Amino acid sequence: MDLTMKNIYLIMFCLVYTIQTNAQEIQWEKELSLPPFNNQKSQYQFIIETTDSCYLLTTYTHIDFTDTNVTTIFKIDKNGNEIWKKHFYYEFSEISNFAIKTKLLCEIENGKYLLMNIYLNSPAYHFGYHITILDKNGNLINEYDHIKDSIPFYGDVNCLYYHGFIYAFYLTNSNKNIIIDKYDTSGKLITRKQVDSIEQGKIFMLYNPKIKKDKKLLFTAQVWNSVKIEDSFLYILDNDLNFVEKINLDFNKYVSPDCIELSDSSIIFKTTLNVGVNAPETKRIIFLKYSKDYTKQWEKFTGDSKFDACKSFCPTNDIGFLAGFSRFHFYDNSGYSVSDFHIIKYDSSFTHLWDIKKNNDTLKFIVENILLTKENNFLCLTDVIDTSRNYRNVHVYKISDNTSSVKDETNNYLYCYPPYPVPATNTVRSLIYWDTSLDIENDDIAVYDIFGNKVAGKDKITIDKQNAYSGLLSWDCSNVPDGIYLIRLIHGTETRTM
Repeated sequence: MDLTMKNIYLIMFCLVYTIQTNAQEIQWEKELSLPPFNNQKSQYQFIIETTDSCYLLTTYTHIDFTDTNVTTIFKIDKNGNEIWKKHFYYEFSEISNFAIKTKLLCEIENGKYLLMNIYLNSPAYHFGYHITILDKNGNLINEYDHIKDSIPFYGDVNCLYYHGFIYAFYLTNSNKNIIIDKYDTSGKLITRKQVDSIEQGKIFMLYNPKIKKDKKLLFTAQVWNSVKIEDSFLYILDNDLNFVEKINLDFNKYVSPDCIELSDSSIIFKTTLNVGVNAPETKRIIFLKYSKDYTKQWEKFTGDSKFDACKSFCPTNDIGFLAGFSRFHFYDNSGYSVSDFHIIKYDSSFTHLWDIKKNNDTLKFIVENILLTKENNFLCLTDVIDTSRNYRNVHVYKISDNTSSVKDETNNYLYCYPPYPVPATNTVRSLIYWDTSLDIENDDIAVYDIFGNKVAGKDKITIDKQNAYSGLLSWDCSNVPDGIYLIRLIHGTETRTM
């Protein structure tokens, strides 16, 4: 048998095409009733999907001219039917100038739910917190009151649940220090860490923390002097609050940045134009895209009116995102405003794919939150105010997204030049090219002998990238016996061997 190595080319041709359809619709709309009080204001709303395929929502309501604050939790099924509803009333008249904000709603271990409310007290600027643990039927399991654990802060407090712990992000020392607290689910402090600080004469503004797909924490902060923004930063930390990276973002004329991570690990920022920077009457909402290596790719303006607002946006499964806009229309004679809302889907290049609109002559809609469900639908949570009756409720919309991607062929190409040298004694190499729609770093690569025994894994193989689509594959073969070996690559849905 002639076992002479021959020139071998491994080719996996690629022709993937997409058919876009615009068959989105509102599947259902549900009204969730809040406590029957007038003069309600300042709602903070969250929505999550539970492990039993239901949805949990919470709203916070402050009743004007009273010391009463109400947090309401709803559990609804996938068709929007209410399963249970719980009200939690808080009255703390002994605390002057206090406010309570619902800052966290999450599912923890064994199907239990955690609600965290933050008590903010000004002008002393201290906060405490109250944690409520419920079972899946809404029954109270535990309450932990840390209202006496007074912590000095400035600005606001943002919280998230991550790897079994609660993280609180806030500022101290007149907005000059960024602090992160790590608590267990009973509210016991585990770690307190100062992440960054700023010199005298400047302050930080801190914005919504998020969890990346690689399980790291990220948040944005801006540095202000007395009149303008000097710097904008993206911070990335591990779950022990160790500093990983600090990236300078190029949008100092924009304020209140929020961000989401798309399915390709790129990041979309949503900001608004600083009204002190010659702001136009329209297009004050700005979206910016940064690649996964934090290189700025584009910057887009939107907004039909200077009164437009975009409080919520979320990623989609097809490397795009959904944004919820509230468009306000003010009527001078009547003394009130009404609004409609637009839910708009964009692809990763900010191409408008579809939108859904909702309006009413006497209702004021504010899109508070948008959730991507496991079924690839969207739940939209809106605060609805009836301006004719000074009455507000919560509406939930389930929106289907039937925009489809039809792949007729799955032929993600990979091209390999002949391996060299032949025979090899130390290292064998091959120049390879691949389709950039798939990340070569995620390929399963291994080496086998002719009997099918694995002799080397991916840790023994390196790919030195020359650019985004080519590189030099190398395998150190110095520690294996003489013989013929097969390098197997799994690229996308195809398996090939050379």
